[in-house]
Amino acid sequence: MKVNYVLSNYRYSEDIDTEDFMLVGNNKTFFNSLKGGSKYNGFFVPFKTEMLKIFDSLTFLNLNNLESIDHYGYKLVKKFSNNQIEYFIPDNFNSIIIKSTTNFEINFDIKQIFDQYEFGRIYDVKIINGKTIIHFKKLDENNSLQYSCFVVINSEIIKNEKWMKKEFLFDKKRSSPPYSRYVFSPGTFNQGNIVISYASTGKKAIEENVYIEKNQESLLEKAKSNFEKIQKFPKKSKKINTAYNFSRFYLNQISTDSGVLAGLPWFFRPWTRDELISLPAVIKLKGAEYGKKRLMAFSSSLNYDGLLPNITGTTGGAKDSIGLFFRFAYLMLTKHKKLFSDKEMAILKKKLELSSYCIMKYYSENHMLISNNQETWMDSLSRSGKRIEIQSLMLIILETMKFISKDTIYISFQNQLRRQIKKDFFNNGFLYDDPVEKEIRPNVFLAYYYDNSFLKSNDWKKVFLNSTKKLWAKWGGLATLDTQSQKFRPNHSGEVADSYHNGDSWFFVNLIAATTMNRLDNKFFKKYIEKILNASTSVCLSQGTLGCLPEVSSFNELKSQGSPLQAWSLATYIELVEELK
Repeated sequence: MKVNYVLSNYRYSEDIDTEDFMLVGNNKTFFNSLKGGSKYNGFFVPFKTEMLKIFDSLTFLNLNNLESIDHYGYKLVKKFSNNQIEYFIPDNFNSIIIKSTTNFEINFDIKQIFDQYEFGRIYDVKIINGKTIIHFKKLDENNSLQYSCFVVINSEIIKNEKWMKKEFLFDKKRSSPPYSRYVFSPGTFNQGNIVISYASTGKKAIEENVYIEKNQESLLEKAKSNFEKIQKFPKKSKKINTAYNFSRFYLNQISTDSGVLAGLPWFFRPWTRDELISLPAVIKLKGAEYGKKRLMAFSSSLNYDGLLPNITGTTGGAKDSIGLFFRFAYLMLTKHKKLFSDKEMAILKKKLELSSYCIMKYYSENHMLISNNQETWMDSLSRSGKRIEIQSLMLIILETMKFISKDTIYISFQNQLRRQIKKDFFNNGFLYDDPVEKEIRPNVFLAYYYDNSFLKSNDWKKVFLNSTKKLWAKWGGLATLDTQSQKFRPNHSGEVADSYHNGDSWFFVNLIAATTMNRLDNKFFKKYIEKILNASTSVCLSQGTLGCLPEVSSFNELKSQGSPLQAWSLATYIELVEELK
């Protein structure tokens, strides 16, 4: 079977073994379809600080063989030997359009995304003026009303209400219970252009449904135009250009007014470190003004302890997040300073000074930044103490403070820290993850990426070579731990985190590694760079959720695993493609 990726300049076709796809609106709405079934399948809309699932799946009543898929980014068309189905989510609405040449059922499962309680679900289905109106009520364990909402469909249903058990085989493979759930099917809808709209009140749901039905062609044209505006073709390879443009599309869609969503379906909030790594690529799509807004939002989110919360709107902090905040501040202040008013500059400077004061007084030792348990991106591990990429970020913190304060004392601090990093972490061509256990992990590539001034180029080349020997996956990636370690896990363990940071290969790390290899010596590391690029491109176009880059792969075999769509995977792919000559 083939998927045809449709861009403004051409169509690119790939042979695929997967039907998984995801459509994403620009206001956090998304439709997810994973083979085998999942509690994370279906149509989701924003609901307070959560996501609300509207329906689980669609059951089409007369389909033969699936022959091809046309993927436009903003819409997707499945072509069967006897019928055709088109899916489209218009931007800025809580609606989805299904164009089907055959009748189908909608399997409803209205719930907050992580709510697994099966009781207290009441669906009231009525037909009014040619529309199907569903009033849903959710009751808690005491039969008290938690919330209610309305779903409106622009077609009369042929009623045949039933509850059906849905199996979640995708979740079972991930060890992510529960593995089944009952969903509600109110009946059958006839073929045609079906608009499904959600709102908190019936009046709002009807109004949106009527508007979408009347304006669906213009909304489709607008979505097409918006995608075409951000398309670029930097490479000779159509395959790479296709993955690059779909990465740009999805990253643009998940970059919302409230921040860059870390990943879908389950990382639907902005995670601080993920967003700050992604923002340099995002501002090339949405403009530097977006970057300024996000930087000021982060500065206002700083905790009293000088750290940033791991997830926007929560408490707690991480040492890499605050270092990445300084890194992004330095980027914005050195390249886009004119965007900031004097008042904004004063606010930002005050926040940076307060944070750096806390860092140097409470969290550093001989200018080294010390992490507590689970304060780095490898958050399934403790990784307390001194960690290599955190020290590179400390150098960035000092560089930023030198820039905004003009105080030369920071030069002395930087030089002391460079000497200390080399003394504690570097030995016999290896750059260790920490000075105590001396583990080999791919964080050395992050360290180079953030600030590589503590080693000379020849030493870095030795580090990269020695690290790849210990970490390299033959398909084109890096393990998160030395493959000879007793803790190493070669296969992805799903929601059980055994392999997560002790074996799994993370696409954002792989892509950053390729970028750093390119910067260090692109000829010498050419085979590694090409392998990483090709593996990531393959996963994007033919092995996972179509057109998306996932979170991780098993070390043993290239697969799309973890979150099917991950922001920093998309962002670092874009960055690598743009840097390669």
